[in-house]
Amino acid sequence: RARQDWGMQDFESAYLSIDRADYNFELEGRAMQTVKRFLSYVMCFLFCLAFIGVISVCEAKKKEEIETETDGYFRRYGSFVVVMMIKVWSIGWGYIAPLLADMQNHRTQERYNDSLTFMLAFVKVFVTLWNFVYVAFIKNWTSPTCGATMEKVTQRIWNNFSGYAAANRTLADLAMAALKEQKYTYEYVYES
Repeated sequence: RARQDWGMQDFESAYLSIDRADYNFELEGRAMQTVKRFLSYVMCFLFCLAFIGVISVCEAKKKEEIETETDGYFRRYGSFVVVMMIKVWSIGWGYIAPLLADMQNHRTQERYNDSLTFMLAFVKVFVTLWNFVYVAFIKNWTSPTCGATMEKVTQRIWNNFSGYAAANRTLADLAMAALKEQKYTYEYVYES
């Protein structure tokens, strides 16, 4: 209705195409400005790498505490720490990205918005989806193990039954002997 009454046409596109107040025309085309634009996108990548590093350290500490059977901070709160790191890094990037977009010295508001949107979306989506990537592709190699050998795993399993200590030793010895002999037989019984 405003277009009909006041003759306003393409008001939104006209607003976005005017020069920004922060735009410095003297910097345009200079090598330093090109380097600043390049570095702002490199910072997106480095921020993602730093995030991976921090999460990897948390997961490595958690794995170490589980495998050594110590009751440490990361064993108890490791998952909570990872979730908090995702939130903190995502919020932190929300404050850093506008500074990097300002550093690029965009002439129009539309270019500034496009750059800011790309930087925010790239890093925030990466930070949010990293945990799924970790579980799908990396966790198999970094997850804690019960023991280095099958003998240690068997001993750990059978010694955890506290009610039948004497029977456990006997069963553990039988299991160890069977493992050393490596004789396994499987029978399938079909009932109809």
